[in-house]
Amino acid sequence: MLRLWLLAGFILLVTAMPAAVVINELLYDPEGDDTGKEWIELYNNGEQSVNLQGARLEVGGSSFTDVFTLPYFILRPGRYLLIGGSLVPEATFQTNLALQNGGSETDGVRYVAPDGIYTDTVLYDSPNSNQLPDDTGLPGLSFAPDVSAGYSLARVLNGLDTDASEMDFLPCQQPSPGLPNPVSCDYAIIGAEVSPYSQAFSTVEVLVKNLSGISPVHPAELRFYLDDLLQESREIAPLAPGDSLFCSLDFVAPLTEDHSLEFVLELPGDPNPENNRQTLDLWGLATYVFLSELMYYPQVGKPEWVELELDGPSPRAGNYLLEDASGNTCEFSVPNGRGYYVLVSDSTAFVNAHPDCPSERIIRTNLPSLNNDGDCLRLYQCRSDSLILIDSFTYSAGSTLQGYSLERVEGSDYWRQSTSETGSSPGRENQSAQPPPPEISGRLAILGSPFRARAGEQLQIVYDLPGENNSANCFIYDQAGRRKRILAGNLAIPPKGYLLWDGRDQEGRYLPSGLYFILWESRASTGRIYRRQTTAILSD
Repeated sequence: MLRLWLLAGFILLVTAMPAAVVINELLYDPEGDDTGKEWIELYNNGEQSVNLQGARLEVGGSSFTDVFTLPYFILRPGRYLLIGGSLVPEATFQTNLALQNGGSETDGVRYVAPDGIYTDTVLYDSPNSNQLPDDTGLPGLSFAPDVSAGYSLARVLNGLDTDASEMDFLPCQQPSPGLPNPVSCDYAIIGAEVSPYSQAFSTVEVLVKNLSGISPVHPAELRFYLDDLLQESREIAPLAPGDSLFCSLDFVAPLTEDHSLEFVLELPGDPNPENNRQTLDLWGLATYVFLSELMYYPQVGKPEWVELELDGPSPRAGNYLLEDASGNTCEFSVPNGRGYYVLVSDSTAFVNAHPDCPSERIIRTNLPSLNNDGDCLRLYQCRSDSLILIDSFTYSAGSTLQGYSLERVEGSDYWRQSTSETGSSPGRENQSAQPPPPEISGRLAILGSPFRARAGEQLQIVYDLPGENNSANCFIYDQAGRRKRILAGNLAIPPKGYLLWDGRDQEGRYLPSGLYFILWESRASTGRIYRRQTTAILSD
């Protein structure tokens, strides 16, 4: 008998958990005549079954009034119950609900549990002129939108209840009575940018972003078309709220011809497909111009400058624009023929600092000031009706020592501190690429420790990373934890290579002998991060 009483008590406890029941979706403004077409969907978001006998549905206009009292019905966890008019064939219970359509002031729908205490209230439209209460019993302050005819109001996530109608409900163009609500995430293509034309094989980067406050259930699909021909279809795994993803897509196209690129993003239930499509027009380039070297941190009294390389099958004169991260610009023209040309603001100061640069390689323009704490330079080709981005480069603070330039490694998109004996090579070809790195076991190795910097020895920091697109930070710290040198600051690096440390600090002074800490951090294009802390000894 005791066991029977305990079982009965457990059943009463289970069936007395009304807080698990919420209004999950409602259609209050069907297309055409409302009579018989309105419905309310309840959902059990708890872990126990709930007996709904005696629960009430109320409709709020000027005040909340009862429209339906539920008979005995056990609503199991994760299940739906549909109450609707005579023309709602899916409804388990049919009744005339007479829901308010909004349009001028707040209306509402309320579920009242059998105990009369727990409620779940949906308020929609505003203002709340009649002071309809929410689940606190006070006049509601959060309102779902008033939807168009034929749309339902559906919870953003099935069963998720924050007691704030504005946060919990969205208009649903495809109502789903008695079924899970479609998850409405707004994905968008924020931007698309093609890498500089240096060969027929090119790369376009597309930024996809989740503009919603939730993550979708299903993956999206990104399709890439070149001249109306599908080149690639890529699945985009669900993104977290506000998160974004760079997608790199490769394509082959003759560079002397015009091309059209189109990107189409499809996500089931996306409420705003207008931002899911973007096109780029690529004009055939007869001039091939690239950023090659820049001096952003010169010695005191010496000028800043930017070097361009003219290369390709048929370079010819053209008009260009250089822009920094703040939007400052300068316009200039380049001459016919291949070679290296230097943009300067003060040609006299530049010649005094670099007398070995041929005068015919100097182009005077109002060059924007290059920031020592990092900047981004974008190079555009000027067309009659548009600007075509053909190259860009971003650098961080501490990317070089004072008096050293940043130079592009020949034949690549990677940059480094100049390896020239004079610290730079304006108007001339950059130094050749480094010798191949030694083979190592693992992702990172420190070679050459201990080393004598004053005797010309250098430390090698050798890396071997997965994937093609990586960026790195590499910092040197002394034993007091003070950062003494930046060898890489968010620097794009090839999969295999090495950095060199000459034993100097960021001001170019030799550091005293002793133990130093090396902090390495690299990030792959997938977002995966590799960190390593190790040591090296600098000797006399």
